[in-house]
Amino acid sequence: MSNYPTTEKAIDRDDQRKLAEEALAYVATNGFKAENETLPFSAMEFFGIEGIGKTRALTVVKEICENKGLPFIAIESSFKWKDIEDRGTLISEFLRSICEQAGRDAGSANFAASASAVLEDMQRLQDGGEEHQSQLKEFIGVLAELYSRVHLPFILLLDKTEYCPQELFDWIGADFARLFVESKASPGVALFFAGKGERIRESRWPRFFKKASAQYKLDLFSPEFTEHHIGALPDGGIYKPATSLIYDLSNGHPYSTEMIVYELNRLGVDADGVKDQRMKLAESLYKQVIQQHILEDAPDWVKKFVEIASVPRWFKPDLLKRLFSEMDDLPNDFPATADAIWFTYKVAELRSFPWNLVLVTKDAYEIDPFLRKLIQKALSILHPQDTVFLHEKIKKLYIDLDSLDFAVTLEILFHTAVVATLRNRDALVETKNELERQLQRFDLTRDMDLQNVVQLKLCLPKDVELLDLLGEDAVNQLVVCIEKYLYCPLQNLNVTSVFSSPAEFRTSWSLANQSMSAAQSVYTHQRYEWNEWMQNMRDVGRSAFSAYIPRETQRFLQDHKNTPLQLTINYSHIPWELFHDGEDFLCLRHAMARKPQTLEQSVIHQPIPKNSKHALVIGNPTCDLPEAEKEALAVAELLKAHDWQVDVLIKNDATLTAFAIKLRNKAYRLIHFAGHGQFNVDAPNRSSLKFHDYPWLAEEFDRQLSSPAFIYLNACHTAQTFTENNLPCGEFMEGVALSTLKGGACGCLGPLRAVPDDLARDFAIEFYNRALNERTLGEAVRQARLVLRNKSPEFWAGWVLYGDPSQRLV
Repeated sequence: MSNYPTTEKAIDRDDQRKLAEEALAYVATNGFKAENETLPFSAMEFFGIEGIGKTRALTVVKEICENKGLPFIAIESSFKWKDIEDRGTLISEFLRSICEQAGRDAGSANFAASASAVLEDMQRLQDGGEEHQSQLKEFIGVLAELYSRVHLPFILLLDKTEYCPQELFDWIGADFARLFVESKASPGVALFFAGKGERIRESRWPRFFKKASAQYKLDLFSPEFTEHHIGALPDGGIYKPATSLIYDLSNGHPYSTEMIVYELNRLGVDADGVKDQRMKLAESLYKQVIQQHILEDAPDWVKKFVEIASVPRWFKPDLLKRLFSEMDDLPNDFPATADAIWFTYKVAELRSFPWNLVLVTKDAYEIDPFLRKLIQKALSILHPQDTVFLHEKIKKLYIDLDSLDFAVTLEILFHTAVVATLRNRDALVETKNELERQLQRFDLTRDMDLQNVVQLKLCLPKDVELLDLLGEDAVNQLVVCIEKYLYCPLQNLNVTSVFSSPAEFRTSWSLANQSMSAAQSVYTHQRYEWNEWMQNMRDVGRSAFSAYIPRETQRFLQDHKNTPLQLTINYSHIPWELFHDGEDFLCLRHAMARKPQTLEQSVIHQPIPKNSKHALVIGNPTCDLPEAEKEALAVAELLKAHDWQVDVLIKNDATLTAFAIKLRNKAYRLIHFAGHGQFNVDAPNRSSLKFHDYPWLAEEFDRQLSSPAFIYLNACHTAQTFTENNLPCGEFMEGVALSTLKGGACGCLGPLRAVPDDLARDFAIEFYNRALNERTLGEAVRQARLVLRNKSPEFWAGWVLYGDPSQRLV
């Protein structure tokens, strides 16, 4: 393993020095007081990956002790210790090191000799298999007396604690330090440890000792500190102008910075040439720092495990199993059929000493973040395509989790930004698009979803790695997107209009999530047949707007232009979509949908998993509508292009039985029908869709629909309903579209009248082009109307969307 030139002075962290001084001051203040209830004990543990500066942190402690005239014992845990099984031998090795160092001072030579004699007796008893606990207590008593005589606390520095067996580590706190502190007029004990992991917290030390201990995880250097570090290295001053380039590689890891400066000096490169050496430096970083220094003596499976597990910022064993299943070049000691249990055991192994490479988060694991940054930076330079593949794979795995936890969404955004950056694309644009896609998965009417979106908004600006990738301004733009999504649903408009025979229309209105206004009544006998609407649509629309809507409601709609409109009604003979407010039709100004009032409760199905995109497309069942067949095939191809799984029934295959079996046994998110429809004015509930052999009656949706699908009925009269004025409110609206809602469909889109086949196809394609790209259903219909507006006034006006206008297809 290479060792690169470092600074002559210890790398000092101000907060680390302050804590060490406080620990020593605490022991000095509370030592030598037999009656003092506060035990004179303090411990401090520096930990982190190899090369982060742990040994140098102990050097700072040594410097403080030397400046204060405090003697200290410094021991480095031996790599061989981990192979010693006998506890007594370990203790003897440890105590012998203390004796040798304590006896160097002339004033304590006699006491050190006495301690050595006791140690020899203890060793003889141990070799003879006899109990030597009393000799151990005597040794500690002699050592305590030694330090009491010189009136100084006992200060121990133990480096490389990852090689200190747990048995010995437990003994140091639970026996050695405890007996020392509890001895009469104890001079006090201060312990300073350095190693890869937090040993004290997981030890069997007394509770007070743990409480009196401080764990200090050493951080990577900042760019400013790295510049100072570079300038302090031998021949490093010339590279200070290239600090940003060096920092981009080393991430502020001290040992990596020293390696880079050494390699640059060896290559004879000046500051202007650092950028050209990026590939060579990344190769040295990966091989000499990560593989040989940090993962020194690690078996091949550990190196590969850490390399792949460093792609996700956090993981669970099952996620790793699926990620590793994509790898072809696994080492021989890596089982090809490793399951989640195998990964669980390996994670536990890498969490313990001497590795300490895996940390535990709230409910998952992560490779040490500093090590992960180093690995990912080196591999992104050396193997960019492989790195992109892995980030895309892990992003897909997170998406497939189908989780609405904000932490999962945050990871999806992170990997999106990484992939865009590695491909030299606009990372902000791609991350923003992904954020908008992810936000549509949350239902803000549910408290848990709302909380997760709020948490996402709060955590985004604190995500240091996303800030590094995108910049603060870009991350703030993402936060604005979330704020807009949180705010917009509160602006949805709800209007309820209830008709009472013979001439009363009672209307109330509100913004979503606010109280509904008191109902206001208007009375009118105005009625317009469909042909009157079509002959003079604008004028009739303006007249109807004034006739059926109270003035306060009119002002409300005019004050909230271009806002989604949810209309709740108990009648069907008046087309609200074609009301005209003097500037435009309501259905062109608002993303608009009807919610019919009924006394019968709709079926409630289990929600469809977020990652499930199954569609059923039926086209031209009667074999006499070639345009309907083209439409169905075009819709199926469009859906497949957006990663939907599509079942298609065309012509002779579109039988009643085939449709019924699929409808009842598969959870479709979308059902598209392009064919003939028939409205039965005498029995609307027996209106139908025509299949190849028999008609499908409207009422059958109520019994056989098995999922909350969105149903697109591109068939004549399927949105038409019937109103019987002499029946109580809510019992009189029947038809194909209404039956789909009773059967549990989340929404239905269909025409009121007969529609030309070619325009129907165009309308469907325009609708799906928008709905499949995260537009709301109401907005997709509105924009499809606008596109078809100039082709046929009657056509674009004849469509009705039932359901929620703010709902999305995906």
